[in-house]
Amino acid sequence: MKYKSSTKIVLLAFCAFFMVVFNSCDKEDVALPQSDANAQRVNDYNRVFPPNAVVLGKTREEWIADYYRWVFQFDCANLPYLDSTGALQNLNQPNGVFFLNGKRTTVPLQITVPAGQRIFLGQPNIYAPYPNTLFGTPGPNQTLDEFLKIQMDGFLSNYTDNYAILDGDTLNLDGYRTWTGSFQVNLNPDLVNCVFPQTPQYLFAGGDFVMLKPLSPGQHTIKRGGIYYGYYLEWNYIINQL
Repeated sequence: MKYKSSTKIVLLAFCAFFMVVFNSCDKEDVALPQSDANAQRVNDYNRVFPPNAVVLGKTREEWIADYYRWVFQFDCANLPYLDSTGALQNLNQPNGVFFLNGKRTTVPLQITVPAGQRIFLGQPNIYAPYPNTLFGTPGPNQTLDEFLKIQMDGFLSNYTDNYAILDGDTLNLDGYRTWTGSFQVNLNPDLVNCVFPQTPQYLFAGGDFVMLKPLSPGQHTIKRGGIYYGYYLEWNYIINQL
């Protein structure tokens, strides 16, 4: 049995509804050039774990689920992806891994990362929540994962030119696209005031998430971004690695 994907109207509605996530969907971001288009490309695993690596006993898909559980444990005032300075990135981080999030700003976020921490980063927060009135419900004989993957495929097909740049070197993201499957979340109830019109019980996430190996002590720069529905997005960080 074949299932139809969400219409473009629904996808655009998602972008409009979650514009707080991207801090985008405005015309001033159309067709801006990538700032590091001529950066050297990194094609080895000296600084990045391979896509199938198990880090601290967890697969990359499991870390993606933990990443979103970390983001949505906070209330609206402490939500990591609304962080415009870097001050909120150090809250409740797990042992051994540092989740990198934050708001798009003209000034890079300043973040201090403890020694030995691996840094986990991906493209902007793109996920399919369930239940959600924009999507409806699974069809007959359709699993929840099949239903939500259709939504995710629609979102990801409209997110192109995804890149991550570490200290001026463009990371090779070939082979890093993955999907989590649906996973349960325990969202902070306050998020109905700034993110979710209703509280979902499950998320289904996907994208090109990478785990960086611990950086050397000192200062580093990280950029990540891409184009979503024709809008250029970029996040900038200055990492002070202890």
